[in-house]
Amino acid sequence: MPTERGIYVFTVELDPSKLPIHGYMMYVGITGHESKNANLRKRFGQYLGHQRNDTGRARIRFLLENWRNDLFFNFVPLPQANVDLEMMETAFISAVIPPVNRTDFDADLAPTIIAAF
Repeated sequence: MPTERGIYVFTVELDPSKLPIHGYMMYVGITGHESKNANLRKRFGQYLGHQRNDTGRARIRFLLENWRNDLFFNFVPLPQANVDLEMMETAFISAVIPPVNRTDFDADLAPTIIAAF
C-alpha cells in the first residue's frame, strides 16, 4: 500500500460468478488533498479501524461488513501536486455513480442521483 496521495475505489468482485470477471465499483474516494500527512495507506487503515470499532459512516460500515469476502481496495497513487484530486474524484463519481457514495457528484447531476437513490 503506497504512502502517497491518490484516488481509491472499493470494488466487489464476486467469485464464483456466472458473469465474466468484473468488479462492481461501490465507493470512490481520495486522500491527500487536505493534509500532507494523508495518504492511501493511512486512509485504508482508517477504514479497517472503523470496521473493528464499529465506528464511521453507516453506509461504509455496511459495505465493509456485508461484502467482507468479496471486497477489494483498488488505488492509483497520484503524487503530483498539480493533479486536482477533488476535480478528478467528482468527475469519476459522476461518471460511474457508485451506490455507496452520497456526495461529491457534479452539481448538475447531484439532485437527480439523490432523488433516484
